[in-house]
Amino acid sequence: MSSNSSFLIVLISTAVTTFFLRAAPIVIPRKWLASPLLQALNRFLPLCVMVALVLTTFTKFEAPILAPAIAQVLALIFVLISYIRFKNVLLSMLLGVGSLNGLLYLFGSL
Repeated sequence: MSSNSSFLIVLISTAVTTFFLRAAPIVIPRKWLASPLLQALNRFLPLCVMVALVLTTFTKFEAPILAPAIAQVLALIFVLISYIRFKNVLLSMLLGVGSLNGLLYLFGSL
């Protein structure tokens, strides 16, 4: 199987899965959505996703580890302060990506 066909299979399966997950609240009966299990999952899932994303950023350890680690921690602090102040996920996410890239560039040019 070629690399292009593998890519297309992954892309199509990701798109189909995303579509069904987005359509699920419309299709699933309201009685099921009111269950305590789904309510708890809805409450804790964003936190679990954020923890998973944060943990995966620290798995790529390369030779100069100090500068990237400091940049990641500072970017996380910027995101935390932004979210506490503005309660806007999109703004915090953009600030995190921008600050991480800016800090990595700054630390790389020092």
